[in-house]
Amino acid sequence: MSSLSIDGADNNRATEPENHSDAHKSEGSSLLQVEDPFAHLESDQHTEESLVKKLIGGAVTGVGFLSDAFDLFIINVVMVIMEEVYPNIKEFKSGIATSVLVGAVFGQLLFGILADKIGRRIGFIITLLLVIIGSVASGLSFEGGPLGFNVFHVLMFWRFVLGVGVGGEYPLSATITAETSSTHSRGKKTAGVFSMQGVGSLLATLVGFGMYKALPNDLDLVWRMSLGFGAIPGLSMLYFRIRMKETARFTMAKKSENAGPLSPSSTKKYGGTENGSGTDDNEETDPYLIERSKSGCFDRVKLFWREFAEKFSHLKALKPYWKRLLGTAGCWFILDVTFYANGLFSANILKISGMDESLSQILTMNIYLALAALPGYWVAVFLIERVGRKRLQLGGFVLLSSVYFFMGIFITSIEKSPAIFFSMYALTFFVTNAGPNTTTYVLPSESFPTEIRATAHGLSAAAGKLGAVVGAALMTPFLDHYGLRVVLLLCAAVAMSGAVHTFFFTVETLGKSLEQINEENTQS
Repeated sequence: MSSLSIDGADNNRATEPENHSDAHKSEGSSLLQVEDPFAHLESDQHTEESLVKKLIGGAVTGVGFLSDAFDLFIINVVMVIMEEVYPNIKEFKSGIATSVLVGAVFGQLLFGILADKIGRRIGFIITLLLVIIGSVASGLSFEGGPLGFNVFHVLMFWRFVLGVGVGGEYPLSATITAETSSTHSRGKKTAGVFSMQGVGSLLATLVGFGMYKALPNDLDLVWRMSLGFGAIPGLSMLYFRIRMKETARFTMAKKSENAGPLSPSSTKKYGGTENGSGTDDNEETDPYLIERSKSGCFDRVKLFWREFAEKFSHLKALKPYWKRLLGTAGCWFILDVTFYANGLFSANILKISGMDESLSQILTMNIYLALAALPGYWVAVFLIERVGRKRLQLGGFVLLSSVYFFMGIFITSIEKSPAIFFSMYALTFFVTNAGPNTTTYVLPSESFPTEIRATAHGLSAAAGKLGAVVGAALMTPFLDHYGLRVVLLLCAAVAMSGAVHTFFFTVETLGKSLEQINEENTQS
């Protein structure tokens, strides 16, 4: 996991080398084209830190992601429990389940952009606060209020707020880990943070099952406490996030951006001359004020939106990286089509296994699946710095496609053995986590320059959530009309398309510094 700087460790020390300022002042040069200022980051930049500080730094991102995973997966358990409490919940189930996904997409896009504009640290604090507030408020959802909302409407709203925080954690946790890790350990640490998703998923099933066993006669309290529990991991890390430093790479990128020379067009626009000199201090040189004084109301509105757009002009920097973005976003989209469609098969597991659809049996099955999926994350952590990101993702998609294809072809025989069917089903989760589920999270944090890294990761993650919606919408009617065999074969085809997409659009980042990775794009 990442080794963030926590107050006592000066993460920004030595970020202003004496000999780097001239390099930044050459017109048209980019900070990311100057490799020397980052040399100290590519050794082990935290060797002077104590083991305790390293562990705390890793927990700041890792435990936060655990909390996010818990909040995403606990709803599967809670929905089953709420069905026992509220018989009329069926018409609201879809809204409750998707509200957090909609919020996550919004959070991934919003905080990805904000992290590249205002900094990783501030965004990291805000997202954790949203997760904490959303978790607690979800558990306190009650009917009533001045607008007369029922408990389901209130729960949808707070799950949306929670989703915004969870979504924002994706680009921030990956970007911060990548920027605070050395080249030889970057992939392993980022994958380690993501592996907390498996721990969070398992914790969600255990908490839900434990609450149910402890309070079998008060299911209303069970689902509320289960949702509220999601705030505990976040609360344990809030203090340390407040104390953390901004990443050195972001700090240097912003200093370079601010110190860079103005182009002739920009100096003229802001009242200067072509040699960069300004006008008299007493003159009004702000372009908004100048044009506002000469414009009508309609023109002022247009001017406002133009100024607003310029605040996010860094998005234009994505254009040279369109192929990489197509690779990271496209592969994440393809993965989540199958990853979330997998959840549709749980009813078939119960039926084939001869298990009744009781609350206890469903919770038990979820625990088994979480336990089977968890080692996949650890395999990815072990292999990612040995095999490489691209090969791990490519091999994972091919193997996943093979498992689906095998299940689809031999489904009649497999259904006769509940143990084999369950093992093959669990294997799909293991293979996914050991390969593309981890690498689609890691690669966007490495494939783009500092100025747009979080933005690109947010866009890629949002594409994944879109894939989840498409997967659920596409697979459900196929399952109802054509049966499980067709759906499994369709999943095999989708997974194989992920392998093809990886081959043509994904870059290998193994053994390269973040600066080297982006220099390759500018030279190609």
